[in-house]
Amino acid sequence: MSEGVLVAVSGGVDSAAAACLLKESGHEVVAVTMQFTGETETTSARRICEHLGIEHTVMDMRSVFEQNIVKYFLEEYSRGRTPNPCVRCNRIVKFATLCSHAPSCDCGAVATGHYARIEKEPGGRCLLKRGSDAGKDQSYFLWALSQDQLCIADFPLGDKTKEEVRRIGKEIGISDLIAPESQNICFVKGSSYHPFIRDRIGCDLTPGPIRDTGGKVLGTHEGIELYTIGQRRGLGIAGGRPLYVVDIIPSENAVILGERQDAMTARFSATGANWIAFSD
Repeated sequence: MSEGVLVAVSGGVDSAAAACLLKESGHEVVAVTMQFTGETETTSARRICEHLGIEHTVMDMRSVFEQNIVKYFLEEYSRGRTPNPCVRCNRIVKFATLCSHAPSCDCGAVATGHYARIEKEPGGRCLLKRGSDAGKDQSYFLWALSQDQLCIADFPLGDKTKEEVRRIGKEIGISDLIAPESQNICFVKGSSYHPFIRDRIGCDLTPGPIRDTGGKVLGTHEGIELYTIGQRRGLGIAGGRPLYVVDIIPSENAVILGERQDAMTARFSATGANWIAFSD
């Protein structure tokens, strides 16, 4: 029998297929579902694990998720930046939880249903590689993982296509058990984050000026939290030509619009880089 693997099962076909593949390859599989929002995914995950005959536990992560991901999401928009909650969640919530919980389950590895691959170098360093299915590659959401996390991680779907995974789902009989797939942020309902922002921030949204790059006031915005760099739709400004958000200035509570070329830049600054291929 191979080593035990702690698998994050969300209730969707990807994580279910990952758990099934690991079990078929001889691993002792233990499933955990992290509850971030409602019960739908938890119910689906439980039914899937019962069907596969896999030990399953549920961890209530709602408070941790609220403090580390939802709060970050709101704060970044208030600073005029566009957050990526999935990248942050994978490192400091999902994989942090999996890695810390694995020893208590007698598991030496952790796994998820991400479409990505890991390549181990002779010296022991782990490299993150794109998934074989270019249309489903999810390595981008995992770039922040630490070496400690990458070196015990397993991505069984890394060399699979989405169609192959769907076929696995049908073959193991879970098509009627899985939760509907969503391409959106898990805690935001629908295709727009604006209702979520309005619900959470509400009266704290502060109207301010919408200006062009020359300083001319074009209109008034409801709050900078409802805008992101590069945005074109939903600006509420009739400029007679396509306009884009080219800057957000929190200190002035201002949104700056310009034409496409105004949104282009030859340089940028970045923080928080994770040099996966070599030591910092």
